[in-house]
Amino acid sequence: MNPFSLLVITHPLLISDGLLILKQRARAPSLLFLLFAGAYSRTRENMSLITNVLVKRSCFKAGWRRPSQWYSHYSTTAGNARVNKKGSKVVPVMAALALASIFAKKWYDGSQIKKADATSVTVDSSISAFPKKMGPPQWPFATQYELLGKGVRCVSSITFKAYGLGLYIAADDKHLVAEVLDSKFLSQAFIDTASPSSPARSHQENLRAALNDPAKAPILINNLLDSGIRLMSKNTPIKAGSFKLLMDGTRKSVLKNPDSQSQDKTRLEAGFQELHDCFRSVKGLVARDDDFFIELNKDCSVNLCYYARKKDEFVMLGTVKEPLIGKLLFAHYFAAVDPPSQEAKQEAMDALVSLA
Repeated sequence: MNPFSLLVITHPLLISDGLLILKQRARAPSLLFLLFAGAYSRTRENMSLITNVLVKRSCFKAGWRRPSQWYSHYSTTAGNARVNKKGSKVVPVMAALALASIFAKKWYDGSQIKKADATSVTVDSSISAFPKKMGPPQWPFATQYELLGKGVRCVSSITFKAYGLGLYIAADDKHLVAEVLDSKFLSQAFIDTASPSSPARSHQENLRAALNDPAKAPILINNLLDSGIRLMSKNTPIKAGSFKLLMDGTRKSVLKNPDSQSQDKTRLEAGFQELHDCFRSVKGLVARDDDFFIELNKDCSVNLCYYARKKDEFVMLGTVKEPLIGKLLFAHYFAAVDPPSQEAKQEAMDALVSLA
């Protein structure tokens, strides 16, 4: 703490005069010295003397106008006013109540976070655990979903956590993974392509390598999406945000897919308009630990749903019917070089390999 801060804490009356003196330090350097010297003076007599010199004499000598007095219930040193001991306790009590309310809110918010158990997994300690299975009747989805991978989306830097991401697959569609990724065409053209002289590897090892290949992964995932497989993403804010941020984040994820540059711009803009229309009915803040679901249908349309955890309330935002939006978005989740969550993508890749 600097000397000026110590002096101001000791004598609140000097705040305004002290700042004025600092502004005029070129005209009155000796006053600045007294101001700083007072911080190191621990006796009541010395502080009273400096206060007298600075406030009552120096300001008038320099031709400055003395500001109005503080109210006595805010300070016990306001001019010659009688000390109001009862009033002087108002500010500390209010500050204590404010701090107590902050800690109480943090405790309550923490108590609402659901911890991981046999049916869920932890993504981040500040948000509720992600269920391994989600579906009706508890959740307003068309079918039962199972978790493929989960992770944290960081923005700006690796230390700023934006939200937790979970990638799910429809339980009834798991068979499509093997049917598509084990097909003779994909196997011969993109997966099992090692030369005869190379060491023999299993199909699953080759598939894992292909899914981690920046050139092959988009082709394999797009074939999987074209098969009519149903997927879902669960986005849970770690920091409070807004619905606009959710919409903008979804749009940016679509545009980050390199394939978006070669698509029909008219169709793409029509899809973004549908996305914008889905968010017209909601405004304001999105609380930490709420959920934003994007459900990919067989035709690559997407259903958007929001869950307010504290209210235990689901809000169906609407459907984006343009298939380009859903296909580009989920291809970015599963096959991008720089996906929203590298951890979620890698876990999802491992899960797909195990299903093939």
